[in-house]
Amino acid sequence: MRNLDDDHQGVPSSKKGKETVAEGALKEIETPAEVQPTEELLNIKVIPGSPDKITRIGSHLRGKTKEEIVSCLRRNADIFA
Repeated sequence: MRNLDDDHQGVPSSKKGKETVAEGALKEIETPAEVQPTEELLNIKVIPGSPDKITRIGSHLRGKTKEEIVSCLRRNADIFA
């Protein structure tokens, strides 16, 4: 059976369980910030009639480009929904 103190060999007992400055800084770097979209998004029903099968596309898309993207998403619904 492994002793919990094995992880702290050579560490003074006053330091056990405490986080170093470097460890704290590393946590901040490794913890991803919540990502926010840079533009407004439109919900697209990938499978019409299935309200839970949606994806989002940029609201700036217009005309043929938007139609082609929506068509592609629907043709490949097994991947995107």
